[in-house]
Amino acid sequence: MLQRPLPLGVARGPVVSDVPPEAVPGGGIGGVKVGEASTVEELVAEGLVSEHWVPGPATTWRRRAGLHLAGKPGPWHEADVTRFLGVSHGELERAVIAFLCSVAGVEPKRTMQVMTGTKFRSLSRQGPESIRDRRMIDLVVTERPDLEGSAGTPRIAVEAKFDAEVNGGQRYCSNPSHIPRSGIPGEAEPGTYASQLVCYPKGCTHDLLCAGNSVAFIWLGPTAASNVLDVADTYTADVNPRRWNLNGYIADCAEWAPHWRVATWNDLNAAVREHLADKGEPVLLAVARALTRESARRDR
Repeated sequence: MLQRPLPLGVARGPVVSDVPPEAVPGGGIGGVKVGEASTVEELVAEGLVSEHWVPGPATTWRRRAGLHLAGKPGPWHEADVTRFLGVSHGELERAVIAFLCSVAGVEPKRTMQVMTGTKFRSLSRQGPESIRDRRMIDLVVTERPDLEGSAGTPRIAVEAKFDAEVNGGQRYCSNPSHIPRSGIPGEAEPGTYASQLVCYPKGCTHDLLCAGNSVAFIWLGPTAASNVLDVADTYTADVNPRRWNLNGYIADCAEWAPHWRVATWNDLNAAVREHLADKGEPVLLAVARALTRESARRDR
């Protein structure tokens, strides 16, 4: 079912900024008590966060993560949550991968790793044609390569959403069919509207991350559905159908939507908590906070 977007500032379905109170004990942010949670440094010591990839103590993200895990109010956006998932390690990384594999219908392997899309883009660089532009999906699960410092073989790609609308537009990516092009002098032929729903599985933004390369795609959001088009707006609110070429895009949505599996943040939180049950409450509280979004600003 193709959906027009709701007015700006209005989310489809329940606005989920944190895990529900029943998912974690106590009160405070997301039902979590203030304090009593492991710090970033303690998660590194537990082997649950990568010491190699986590940003240093002096970085803005590290300071923001410290405040958020301590239960103090402050910005913690979608990008912060996915960055935390991208530096997960050990049993936490195993829990995340096991959940994503169960959703995608992919067999989990001990050789798999999860990383941010930005890190995958950097490690998989094969020349200018393999990295087409700055658009990139949030998370990628790969099979670890034999060569250190390589990205590995991608198996699952994840777009993480809370209540942000789908990113799209003409010129959304550098696929020639999505870029307006000149025809008769003085006139312009509109490029087909495009968005994350189409460009990611189609392979517009990265040669290796596409459904044709046997990569499974997951839409991770607040609401469960069997069809991604039931939980994702088809195009952004500023689109004027009379001026934008949407006919081709609507057909693209129908073609590429079946390549997406839908998963929820609540289910991810529950799966991770169950997997890490023997790690103790401080660890569970810290991870529960890290996987919840506090502010909707700057979400994409």
